[in-house]
Order: sequence, then C-alpha cells, then structure tokens
Amino acid sequence: MSGAAIAAEIAAALGEVGDETGAGKLEATISRRGVLDESTTPPTLGPDQTFTFTAMISQFTTKELASGNVQSGDTKFILSEGETDPRNDDSIIVDNIEYEIEGVDRVAPGGVTLMWKVHARGGRPVTG
Repeated sequence: MSGAAIAAEIAAALGEVGDETGAGKLEATISRRGVLDESTTPPTLGPDQTFTFTAMISQFTTKELASGNVQSGDTKFILSEGETDPRNDDSIIVDNIEYEIEGVDRVAPGGVTLMWKVHARGGRPVTG
C-alpha cells in the first residue's frame, strides 16, 4: 500500500471519529496570511490562503504537558494530510472557533506525510 493510500485511510478514519462520537465529521480550515509581493511598487500583500483538512480533537501527552509549553485552554488537533503543511503563525478554525497555531509535528514514517499534530492556542469565536 502506498503512502498516499495510507494517508487517505487516515483521513477517512479521522472523519469516522466524529461520526462515532455523534459530533459528525470535523473539518479544520487553515488560514495563512498573503505573501508580500516585492516585485510591485510599492510592494503589495497577496490574498490570504485557506486550506481544508479533516480533523479530530486530541489530548496532550503527559510529556507535552510536563514540557511547560502547554497553557490552560490550549488544544491539540490531529489533521489529515492536505494541500499544504500547517505552519506556526497560521490560524486554524474548527467549529467556528479560531486558534493560533503554536506548534506543528509532522507524522511521516519513511518520509511520507500521513497526518499532522497541531498545538493551538487562544480559541475565540469567529464572527461575521
């Protein structure tokens, strides 16, 4: 089985988690600020980009909690492989709550990305 096929199975399984808990499939939207185009005068900021992932809410490990990097109210998400890699300083919206990404761990045995572990902070309702 190829890495892409395994990643697709993981994405399907993440969707099934929500069905099993009764919450339904959970989607996460990564929002990334536009890139500064310095070829224009004056430089202009390109449009923000968004990317959608299948997600589930997870728990921090004892080791992660003991590290001192996890604050009260922080949330850990598991995301499917997607169109891009989540990055620190991106924002993530899940269930109309927006968080800032504080840390990202790529799960890639053998070099093939299967999923992402995302440490998020500052959940606030999305308005508008």
